[in-house]
Order: sequence, then structure tokens, then C-alpha cells
Amino acid sequence: MLENPFKENLNLKLPCNTGKANFKLIDASGKIVFQKSMNLNGSSSVKLSIQNTTISRGIYLLETVINDERFTLKVIKD
Repeated sequence: MLENPFKENLNLKLPCNTGKANFKLIDASGKIVFQKSMNLNGSSSVKLSIQNTTISRGIYLLETVINDERFTLKVIKD
């Protein structure tokens, strides 16, 4: 589903390629540290550029909602 651990980019393979996708990166305290929405225009591959230097190394949850279907994965920031 994704490249893990990641540095500045999360490369995702999604289960579908149409509709609206919302992504949230959530830290261990439950705080949303990154958020992005996009339309999937026929592509199931997505590159999320997370170039925010305030995101520390550690374990996060990546919550993805596509067409009202929710997926949650554990990811590691290196």
C-alpha cells in the first residue's frame, strides 16, 4: 500500500482510482500534523509531499477516506 518508512514523501497505492480522497497524518497524541484532500482522476497511485520540517521522526497513523470509506495505516517517519 505504501513506502514505509518515509522521509518527505509518502507514495501510496490506493484501492480505487476515482472520487475524492482525504488524507490525515496523526501523531501519537491524536493531533493532526498533516492534512490534504484531492480528487483521484483515474490514478490509484498518489504521492503525498510532506515537506514540513516540524514533523518529527516517529510513528504516525495515516487516515485515508475515499468516497466515505476509511482506511487507517501505521507509518514511520524516518
